[in-house]
Amino acid sequence: MQASDDTILRLAEAPAAYEAIGAGEHLIANDRYVLFIARGDHPGFNTVQHLRLSPQTIDATVDEVRAIARAHGRTALTWEIASSATPPDLAERLRERGMTVAEPPRAVVMALHEPPPPAPAGIRVTRVETIADFRVFVSITHEVFGMADRLPAELERIDHDGAADLADTRFVRYIAWIDGAPMAAATASFTNVGVLLHSGSTLPAARGRGAYRALVAARWDDAVRHGTPLAVTRAGPMSRPVLARVGFVELAEITFLVDRFA
Repeated sequence: MQASDDTILRLAEAPAAYEAIGAGEHLIANDRYVLFIARGDHPGFNTVQHLRLSPQTIDATVDEVRAIARAHGRTALTWEIASSATPPDLAERLRERGMTVAEPPRAVVMALHEPPPPAPAGIRVTRVETIADFRVFVSITHEVFGMADRLPAELERIDHDGAADLADTRFVRYIAWIDGAPMAAATASFTNVGVLLHSGSTLPAARGRGAYRALVAARWDDAVRHGTPLAVTRAGPMSRPVLARVGFVELAEITFLVDRFA
């Protein structure tokens, strides 16, 4: 059964409310916000989403969320203010309360309701199922996302702990191959509404050859097999036009604000 527009928008705005919660993580969801507490104190992973406030409830909500975060030993959060959040000027009001613009400052949430074009000929997509695959996967993502200096430590961690990551079924990792060489990588998490697409990354030498589109098609096909033919993602400046060309439509824009507190 096709999800309602409201459900799709909530999935796009608050993916934490639909993804499985791991050990050491916490989720609080009510009619005002969705708060996700991750295992670490990095503000990029501890998030406040799907905000539906009034001018009269902003201060109390900020105090409430910070108190919950402190109780879990967190000292910073990222507030994700979608263009559908209320009140309409919520981002400005939160900045007046000391929150600062994050980097990147915003993203567009997009949804795909119909099958995308098939993968271009000559591109093969595989799942990451072995430690060797996992090493290839992170080598791509760390180069594309400017984290090459962290790669040696991550490869060492994978050699010791990668089996546990691969056994975690909440996330499925993919690699796109061109002429037998790994050229792009992406991740997906599957919910009872649709698939959430994460971390699409293509090496510079392969851009424009269809690897990113092939990864979208592979994850869409897996969503169909799960019985949820819907894909939702957050797009940055590079991926936004590619996603639009394969059929994604924009749902909302999200502004990210960092909230640091003692």
